[in-house]
Amino acid sequence: MTRKFRIFALVSGLIAAGTAAQAQGDTGCGIRLDRVWAGAPEITATAETRCDLAGHVMARLSFVNHAGEILDETSYPTDQVMSLAWVDAEFPMESALDDWLAALSYADTTANLPYFQDDSEFPFLPAEGMSREAYDNLRASAAPMVCYVQGMESQRCLALVDGALIEVGLQTFPG
Repeated sequence: MTRKFRIFALVSGLIAAGTAAQAQGDTGCGIRLDRVWAGAPEITATAETRCDLAGHVMARLSFVNHAGEILDETSYPTDQVMSLAWVDAEFPMESALDDWLAALSYADTTANLPYFQDDSEFPFLPAEGMSREAYDNLRASAAPMVCYVQGMESQRCLALVDGALIEVGLQTFPG
């Protein structure tokens, strides 16, 4: 390796390390919060952030049972999730993640789902492929359910059925 290339590699590495450190310090990278789901205490949700060298922040939300099995895990760009998009010095990422997990503090059930044909201005959209019969049975079962913000105009709803998390659908809201 030539001396010029080694110097270039060293400088590039230092710049990349500085960018990563700046991203971590300024945007809330490397944060992890856990919260037990009040409606299903055997499930713990973990929200954590990761950053790439360009400073893009991703948030991952995982639902894990007592046996350590991941029941559901999804990652989102934080700038595309309403409750995570506007972090700053007064409202840091750790606070935003805590707010994101706040939905787990409520013991909601599928009995509170709207009727299958929701004609409201901001409708509930059942999961793709879910039949009306399956949806109505899920409503009648009053299974533990959690809904969390997953975009700028919707929240994702999951229900605990026979030890598994299933996607119920999306609740839209004004963005």
